[in-house]
Amino acid sequence: TQRPRARTDEGPAPHPAPHMELDGRTRLSSRQGRRASGCASVAEQLRLRELGRRGVVAHPDLASRLSLVRRLREHQGCVHALAWSAAGAEDLLVSGSDDLHINVWSMCGSALRTSHFSAHTNTIFSALLVPGNEAQAVSSAADGEVRLHNLEHGTASVLAQFEGKMVFKLAFRPDCASTFISTHEDGKVRLFDLRAPLTQQLLVDLGNRTSTTNLAFKPGCADLFAVGADPDPYVRTFDLRSCAEPLRCYAPKHLCHAPRGAYRPGPGGASGVDWCAGNLLAASYRNGDIFLFDTRESAPEPLAPSTACSQPQQAAR
Repeated sequence: TQRPRARTDEGPAPHPAPHMELDGRTRLSSRQGRRASGCASVAEQLRLRELGRRGVVAHPDLASRLSLVRRLREHQGCVHALAWSAAGAEDLLVSGSDDLHINVWSMCGSALRTSHFSAHTNTIFSALLVPGNEAQAVSSAADGEVRLHNLEHGTASVLAQFEGKMVFKLAFRPDCASTFISTHEDGKVRLFDLRAPLTQQLLVDLGNRTSTTNLAFKPGCADLFAVGADPDPYVRTFDLRSCAEPLRCYAPKHLCHAPRGAYRPGPGGASGVDWCAGNLLAASYRNGDIFLFDTRESAPEPLAPSTACSQPQQAAR
């Protein structure tokens, strides 16, 4: 295993470079300054001085020391789905691939526990173990199907099928092991309940010109989730109890003001969305950049929902 060569910095800049700040939305960069200012306490000043504003997990010095530990070799195609799941005292990793198999790995020794044929007919985009039940998994794929799997018996059943429209990502509601939501090529977000497996509820509809690509629930807030879209650049947050309109919308300004039609195949939407450090929302974009949005109420006001929902449709025409 080859360890990446350590990066040498030229020293912290007194202020972040102008392109890093976008009305409270920060573009991740290893050269961002690490000054601690305006802190509420000495402890906070020390934390910021030692770890930076993004904390130890995102600290560039830590990232530069990451190295490959081992490779998990079993799939016979590209792996598009990866998800961690805690089953008792054992950490499990679930993977899905072009080979139409769902594999479950034990991280205690990196052993393959299960290799299950999904019965999908096209690429698996998402695979998750049902919380609290490592014998069951759900999956979504490019064939437009959402499936429930019994990993012990090697069986699979179709929960829903959307002809000609891919189903991208799944996410379980944090406080309910039986309900999960999904993103779709047709611009919709749907809610599934394993207690009523043949029904689903439409939560969000962005229109058939925009795909909903990725989503994530906010930790500690079971009703709040964020949704990425493509080709428009906006990340929207919703309340599961009322999804008629987004709560807030976020996007890098330089993508918001791109010329009409510039989203395909160039700079486009968010392919990955996740919450980190409480109120920070991270989004990776198809043009290769990762942006960090501050979702606190005290943060600078993000794009108005009315503006954010109208501009993408104009750009996609």
